[in-house]
Amino acid sequence: MRFAVMTLWKHVDEHDWEEAQKSLDATDGVEGSTVTWFEVDENTQGSLFVLPSKEAYDDILESLTQMRQGALDEGSVLQVEAIGPVMAYREW
Repeated sequence: MRFAVMTLWKHVDEHDWEEAQKSLDATDGVEGSTVTWFEVDENTQGSLFVLPSKEAYDDILESLTQMRQGALDEGSVLQVEAIGPVMAYREW
């Protein structure tokens, strides 16, 4: 069953979307997963990370936690985190 992680982050500085895309492009992802980053306002960024399973999430949790700690160390604030199984979805 697919598994989703949604977060909202408040950053100290305006989010650099060009740098964000470069970061995504350079990242090795989990086969069958998707990542979408979106803007809430110039300093707040949201993300939706959908993985193929809870096990895939468990496998990357340590590296995800390390990446998040880097953002926290730079002054960003994790405002919202929602995690759970995907119960319904549709692709067009």
